[in-house]
Amino acid sequence: MEKKELAGASKDIWLMNKVERYEIRPQEMEYVLLAQFVANYYTDKNGEYKKSPVPKVIRYRNYMTELSDFKREMVLLHVPFRNKEAYVLDQNRFLTYGEHKVAIFKGRLEFESDMDMTKLMEYCQSMCVPQEDGDTLEEESEEYV
Repeated sequence: MEKKELAGASKDIWLMNKVERYEIRPQEMEYVLLAQFVANYYTDKNGEYKKSPVPKVIRYRNYMTELSDFKREMVLLHVPFRNKEAYVLDQNRFLTYGEHKVAIFKGRLEFESDMDMTKLMEYCQSMCVPQEDGDTLEEESEEYV
């Protein structure tokens, strides 16, 4: 509901969150990632998107043990989208993650200063390798320590 339409004592207030604002960004910002959008852009009093002179620090969960959550989070942050439900939350995240793996790693480099690309790629590849006996990689690695 627009601010102009509200009565003075109204409690019917709705504010858009960052993801909702990102989904309706102007066409010229089509290739801006959600992570870049949150860190570098704001809306002025007129609702126009402006680039911030000082980037903000973004925080996110950074799942590293659940493959499904990890891929969903990486696609959400580092692949441009217009509809989160259709593109990111649906089962498309697995296909999308595979198609954009290199871009996701580049996006992560922009926002994660302590990221070791070699270790991360090895970790991601190990998560994708099916185990014949059903054991997890963590359990297997503990046996040989």
